[in-house]
Amino acid sequence: EKDKKGTFAGRVGGVTAVYQLQPVQYLKNSSSSLHKGAFSLLEVFCEGSLQKFSDFVKENAGIFESLKLDKDSCHENMRFLALAHHASNNDNASYATVASVLEVDVSEVEKWIVKGIEKQLLDAKLDQLNETIVINRGSQSLFTENQWMELDAKLKSWTTSVHSVLATVKQAKLEQAKLAKNR
Repeated sequence: EKDKKGTFAGRVGGVTAVYQLQPVQYLKNSSSSLHKGAFSLLEVFCEGSLQKFSDFVKENAGIFESLKLDKDSCHENMRFLALAHHASNNDNASYATVASVLEVDVSEVEKWIVKGIEKQLLDAKLDQLNETIVINRGSQSLFTENQWMELDAKLKSWTTSVHSVLATVKQAKLEQAKLAKNR
């Protein structure tokens, strides 16, 4: 679904779901250059790389008109996806870094962050004095195998930590029970 401005960036997870549909995967091997171009554009959107989008635009300028897509709207959506991707991989960022990621002037960063928060692509706080963004959460447009492995490693680490805490608590209770017996 489109939002009030006709953009899809508020539904980042939906991009991945569409990407994985069998008919969409069919486009990848289609004999139609238009279908292949549409699939390539979707891949770029799923990756969330503004640089790859810019490269795609240079190599496939006519595809937007062929697909009846507004290139400027797509560019805006790519900026939101790049912002979400960056936020999902970082705990904080300087305005200068975000400006570089979004390919905008530093003076525009706050506007993009606020819009990203409104679209629920990230949860963050602006530190205007230090020109930094403290990121609590960022949305993923695509969950890769490496990210699944990272999640698995974190869960195993947390499980080990919880078991360690439980063992410590159990030992403390045993020690406390021994002390109570000896009184």
